[in-house]
Amino acid sequence: MVVNKSFEPPHLVVAALAGVVTTSDQRELVGWVRESIERAGGVRLLVTLGQFHGWQPSGSYDDPALWLRDDEGVSKIAIVGEAAWRRTVLTVIGQPLRRIPIDYFDTEAAARRWLSSESENALSS
Repeated sequence: MVVNKSFEPPHLVVAALAGVVTTSDQRELVGWVRESIERAGGVRLLVTLGQFHGWQPSGSYDDPALWLRDDEGVSKIAIVGEAAWRRTVLTVIGQPLRRIPIDYFDTEAAARRWLSSESENALSS
């Protein structure tokens, strides 16, 4: 479930997920990120997984409301969670195939440092 969503100006969107994430949760999160992109012109995304237990998908994986495209204005995605979920989470979001930088971290502090670095793509506008 989506536990919390916040926008930290100028370009950081932060979402906390917990428990089992459903298709409805994923649709809510993607819609909110898209709204944030419209307001900010481009964002970096930080997702924290607390007490995470995986996904319970229903419906079609090709539903565009469930996935962000690489060209939608997200310049980086950082995910924070237990090390045991790293491979599964990165596989589900297609990390090896995406053009935008995506990384997985053990701590929020490390994720925030990476997100604030300018060594990767600049924010889309």
